[in-house]
Amino acid sequence: MSMEEQISAALRPTFGEQVRAYRYNSVSIRVRIVSERFAGLDRVGREELVNPLIERLPDDVQDDITILLLLTPAEHAKRFERLDLLDIEFDEPTASAIR
Repeated sequence: MSMEEQISAALRPTFGEQVRAYRYNSVSIRVRIVSERFAGLDRVGREELVNPLIERLPDDVQDDITILLLLTPAEHAKRFERLDLLDIEFDEPTASAIR
């Protein structure tokens, strides 16, 4: 199972199908979770929900996660209005200088 599949398998039981993980380059995996469970929580509160699940993954998988983007559905829907460049980049990634 690829690292991205391991991440999705660890997170989807809790957060559903709105979990997306992809390898940006040889040393970087980006993860985005869109969940109503994040409503009313600040960044730290959101991370407190997710981190225990991430910590169960093998160390080499954890080490490759460079972006963990945690959004509510409303925030994700308004990514262009808010100019959330990281969320926009997630859907249309720029080329990495590292392969």
